[in-house]
Amino acid sequence: MQNEYDSEQIAPIMRVCKKCNECKPLALFRYKLTRAQMKVQGYAGNHLVTAEGKVCTACRPKRKPINRMTPKELITKANNGDVHPFVAKLRIQKIKEDARALQKRGREEGWHKVWAGYMKDILAPLTEDIKRTQHQRNHALRVDNTPLATFMDKYLTELQKLKAHLLFDSRTNPKEPKLCRWEEYFDESTAAQLREDFAALPAHSKNKLRTLPTMVKYRYIGAPANKFKRPRRASPAERIAPFKGNGHA
Repeated sequence: MQNEYDSEQIAPIMRVCKKCNECKPLALFRYKLTRAQMKVQGYAGNHLVTAEGKVCTACRPKRKPINRMTPKELITKANNGDVHPFVAKLRIQKIKEDARALQKRGREEGWHKVWAGYMKDILAPLTEDIKRTQHQRNHALRVDNTPLATFMDKYLTELQKLKAHLLFDSRTNPKEPKLCRWEEYFDESTAAQLREDFAALPAHSKNKLRTLPTMVKYRYIGAPANKFKRPRRASPAERIAPFKGNGHA
């Protein structure tokens, strides 16, 4: 004989959800009250109370997880007893540390952009020198000036290597530039070798150049003459000055 209280023989109590209008077992409408909700409904709040709602668990709004609560919400939950005070304290401390780390990261990224702008200004003349050297090499090839073309090709390689090195260093190790001229970053021994190679060229080959290569005629000055200095920021009055006298009252 089957037990009359066997759960397999008793049909579960059903209820219709007010939101999705689906008929579901009563167990899907039960949920735990928070301590704040228990106090509002008149309970002492010493033990968790299970209530039955009108909507199922799938339709009921999900409670905000602890890792997404603000410090104010955590304090309120801790005072109500829904969150342990020690857990709330640790979470608030983590939120403050994350905020400080985010601020620090923002400042660093801001300086990285500023330093990249400084390096871009320093490399602009180098890019122009590379273009000029390419034109001089191509012209030497067109007029069959092989010695000069060979030298210009070597000089162009050194310029491109310097530019690639400075760009790579500024991106992998962002920092404020130390020198304000790209020539000062050029290896002095390499520059001396280039000057010797240029001096060894036949006179009729190099006399046709309108402009001497920069590193052939450049002489190192060194710091502090070429030490990089941050551009002076315009004062509020200087920033407003361009807008004066533009026809507006």
